[in-house]
Amino acid sequence: MGFLLLSILPIIIFIAIGVAVIAVIVSIVRLSSKRNANQTMTEEEGKEMLKNIYVYLVLFATLMMSIGGAVGVFTGVADYLVPSAYMEPADSLRLIIKSFGWIIIPFPVFLYYNKQRTGRNLNEDV
Repeated sequence: MGFLLLSILPIIIFIAIGVAVIAVIVSIVRLSSKRNANQTMTEEEGKEMLKNIYVYLVLFATLMMSIGGAVGVFTGVADYLVPSAYMEPADSLRLIIKSFGWIIIPFPVFLYYNKQRTGRNLNEDV
């Protein structure tokens, strides 16, 4: 069961990223359609929108990686605690360590971009 979940997980993440990209495109189209016909987006507004899209995509990707790692850790711990007849506990331990990598590696990236996003929002409010 755990192996099946881990083999399907990249497909789920790929679909989720695709849905997020489509949602971003739809939101851009909605934002641009709300402007009057005589208003155009300035170059500064366009750059700011692209920065926001990039930051949110990075946040989403790192969040998905962390969720995938957490699922892997949970699966590895479950296999380690209740090993099946064909799987050795050492393999489960290796799986747990690899899954922690999927949490530990993207987490600082997530924190950096989240701090950058919240800092920019705080500066806009002033």
